[in-house]
Amino acid sequence: MAMRYRLVPSFLASLYLLFWLVNRRNGPSSPSGTSTPENVFPVSAYHEPGGKMVRVFFLKHIAAHPDVYCYFVNSLQGGLRLTSTGRRRMFSKSGYPFHFDALEEYKGKYRGYTAYCPVAPDIQHVGDRNRLFILLHIEPGSRTFQLPVQTGRISANSYAHTKHRISMCMTPWFKTETFDPRFIVEYIEMQRAMGVTQMVVYLAENPDPKVKRVLSAYNRREKPFGATNNRMFEIKLVNWVFPIENASNTTWYFDQVLSFNDCLHRIGNETQHIFFGDFDEVLVPDQSLPARYGALPTWNDVIDTAQNSSWYEDTPTICFPSYYFPPPVENNFLEKSIFDRTNSTVETYPERKKCLVRPGDVEEVYVHWPRKPANFRIGEDLAVIFHYRVCLRKDYNPCPPDTRYAPNHRLNAYRNLIKNSVAMRLSSL
Repeated sequence: MAMRYRLVPSFLASLYLLFWLVNRRNGPSSPSGTSTPENVFPVSAYHEPGGKMVRVFFLKHIAAHPDVYCYFVNSLQGGLRLTSTGRRRMFSKSGYPFHFDALEEYKGKYRGYTAYCPVAPDIQHVGDRNRLFILLHIEPGSRTFQLPVQTGRISANSYAHTKHRISMCMTPWFKTETFDPRFIVEYIEMQRAMGVTQMVVYLAENPDPKVKRVLSAYNRREKPFGATNNRMFEIKLVNWVFPIENASNTTWYFDQVLSFNDCLHRIGNETQHIFFGDFDEVLVPDQSLPARYGALPTWNDVIDTAQNSSWYEDTPTICFPSYYFPPPVENNFLEKSIFDRTNSTVETYPERKKCLVRPGDVEEVYVHWPRKPANFRIGEDLAVIFHYRVCLRKDYNPCPPDTRYAPNHRLNAYRNLIKNSVAMRLSSL
């Protein structure tokens, strides 16, 4: 069991069951669910803006239709106490009880869903000493789960108080053994040099030992390496190992849609912008942008230029099309350096775009576009994505045989920018 929830201790479950029995008459009984209880897994819980509801993310089998009830408890100096004794039914955004809102996914027997629980008016926070938890009782099966209720997204007018300007949410990471430590260090140092100050990495497996050493090195408190890295930087690791068998085949890429939306709400109160990416994708700013933060354009220059544009206020999402970089002929499936691939498609592909969002204005995303709200702007004049994989078109169809390729060395200009910090970081492993 590896997600960020745990079964409630027996004494607390007994207390919950007592209140559940007392309150059974609070409303008419609903038809019993048709699910197998092991097919429904609460993942995380977040306050909705305004504080009147809590959003809960679920990993759920597409055929499961459970009845889910919710209660709230507070942690107070290490103990738990029940704060609301009324049984509440979870509901969809439209208000239907025991319904789930499906995230935009098209494959996998297990997919991501959301449901909501109203917050009772008498529940209050008292600083850091008082933390809110949600208890979820799932029928059939009589299983009870406990999740901490995290802050969630904030409104756009609170950006002045955020900790970060630019953060990255990474797609669930698996097959970590295919990445050389140099590639990972170069990738992270590139993001730091570009202005990213927070990365959230979802680990879909126990990482390869050499990868674990790299991640551990970044989590240690130590002096920053290199002149470009004197700013604050942090990596958050999220355990994303699902409690289901054969998750690689029963989910679509370990449910990256669910992970992206979890990340949007997980850090949406800490950052002004979030980019949703992968370790085989590198954002490269347009070289014509004014470089106000160093010798070469960075993420900050991309955002500054966007903010000075007339369309920015009404456009909470900017998406960047991809160049495809197939592996070199001598590649043996171990990615050794982000600078190794130098031959790309001549054209960019908007079908495989990746997006930068303002979390205060975006509620839900898909992998390649926003969903709520759905409007976005293609920002090829600001930056492009270097996608390190074979060329694919819509619905993962391979590009035609006559696809044109040409040398592409735009990323190479940044090699000297991170040379010293990469060398020092590798020497410390």
